[in-house]
Amino acid sequence: MKRMRRKMNKIFGSNDFNTRSFPEEPENYRQAWADFSEEDEKYTITLELPGIDKENIKIEISDNYLIIKAENKKEVEEKDDDNYKYSKSYDGFYRTVHLPDNANSENINAKLEKGILKITLQKKRLQKRRW
Repeated sequence: MKRMRRKMNKIFGSNDFNTRSFPEEPENYRQAWADFSEEDEKYTITLELPGIDKENIKIEISDNYLIIKAENKKEVEEKDDDNYKYSKSYDGFYRTVHLPDNANSENINAKLEKGILKITLQKKRLQKRRW
């Protein structure tokens, strides 16, 4: 969808099609499937990141947005007496999530298990007014 918006903006020479993008947001990554849930004390975001290792996942918070980027680069080089084989593969996922105002971005936990990344954010506790 973003590519289409960029092309439409380029064709018409304007920015009539609003795009909310981040300077570091990769263009050629696939948007990761995500599930969002809310409980009394926390928010949970679950993403599918097949084949991605934990050290290749980057989680940031910017302007009340949670930004998740994951990439996996593989290079395989095989040599034998008669043949030489070289292959390179690249997988990239991203997802941006607008956080609710009561999400506590200081208290975030992430766990990767079998290609599923589970991120939990605690809710901010509201202070009660005393009169």
